[in-house]
Amino acid sequence: MMSASRHLKSQLGVSLIEVMVAVVIVAVGLLGIAKLQVASLKNNQAAVQQSGAVMAVYSILDRMRANRIDLGGYELSNWASSGPAGGSLAANDLDEWFDELRGNLNAQPPIMPMVGPSAQARIQCNASRYCQIEIRWNERVDGQGNVATQSIEIEAQL
Repeated sequence: MMSASRHLKSQLGVSLIEVMVAVVIVAVGLLGIAKLQVASLKNNQAAVQQSGAVMAVYSILDRMRANRIDLGGYELSNWASSGPAGGSLAANDLDEWFDELRGNLNAQPPIMPMVGPSAQARIQCNASRYCQIEIRWNERVDGQGNVATQSIEIEAQL
């Protein structure tokens, strides 16, 4: 009877090895959660850029609808990162649109980018007012600075 109580007393408490194993298990779990959080933030940024590109396309489409007489002034047959020079309504619309698309922190008030500073656009319309608007931008793929080009294309009849 005496040896049984001594055996119970020696088993009370937790050994250092058990605590260390528990800490390792918790640490691995927390690292997994942190990795999921990083992936979630990256995917969220990509979704924000895609949503911004869609909003930017509809923004320029609205401007083009308001100025149907000068649809040719909105033509960007090559990839562009800024609007054309000139004082026409179409040129001013494109200049403001590129500020929205790429951002202009020098403007008063500063304009936050809808897509990002690497954004480029191409706009083509035919005689029947069928327009194709494309936007492309660079998106970071990993932590080493590698990028992938993303794009969106929307076609509309004005």
